[in-house]
Amino acid sequence: MFPTSILEALPHDGLPEWQYRQHRAAINRFHALGGVLDFQQFAYTTAAPNETERRAYHLATAQHTLAAVIAEHNEQSARRLKRLQAQYLLPEQSPLPISQHFSLQSSMGQKISAEQFYGNQLDLAQSRLIVRDWNKQSRHFGQHFHHDSQTSAEPALARNPPGSAFCHAFLNPPYPPQFGDSPREVGEYFLQFCRQLFGSLSNIEAYAWDTDCSNYFDDGREWWGAYFWTVYSPANGRYTGIMGSATD
Repeated sequence: MFPTSILEALPHDGLPEWQYRQHRAAINRFHALGGVLDFQQFAYTTAAPNETERRAYHLATAQHTLAAVIAEHNEQSARRLKRLQAQYLLPEQSPLPISQHFSLQSSMGQKISAEQFYGNQLDLAQSRLIVRDWNKQSRHFGQHFHHDSQTSAEPALARNPPGSAFCHAFLNPPYPPQFGDSPREVGEYFLQFCRQLFGSLSNIEAYAWDTDCSNYFDDGREWWGAYFWTVYSPANGRYTGIMGSATD
């Protein structure tokens, strides 16, 4: 158990309202550009003095994130079904809701390094990202490049293919995103987004969580992937919950 005081998330994520709105606008834009990860962010009333208590905060963040994302997806499903029922004069019925199968426990989270969280597409020391060219007008469409020099990264990926990490989930949704017209633009967009979210690229504490906790993750298990992380950012004192599950 952990003290109930940490469950009190501060209004507007503990930010001034204008900054909170700016943060939410960045996440909404990410979705509008084709990103599929879900983000929730929290700032708690009491700071955690040690790693043991921070782990409890990570658990609270994972629980809050799971509940918030499931509620949001259930609401979206209900609205979509209502529109279809009205459009096609279908009989009224309720959609099958996403559910949480069991309560998350501390043992279901594993602490991982910043390198493990981002994966091998990001060189943290150089802030250098490997990205796919999503521009269909480009003769290099589908190939991978180092974003800063736009030199080919295919040899590097052949030696060490990208794994199921945050960079992969962010940059490679089931359908081509519109994060930029060139690898450089895509890389700069990603780095700016992460700095706004975490305050720092490398100074983070991350946990990976068991995705068997909810049928929200069922779609991702078909092929794209199922993802669930929490990230603590000492630079801004915030805890971020990140979930991803999608299919075509």
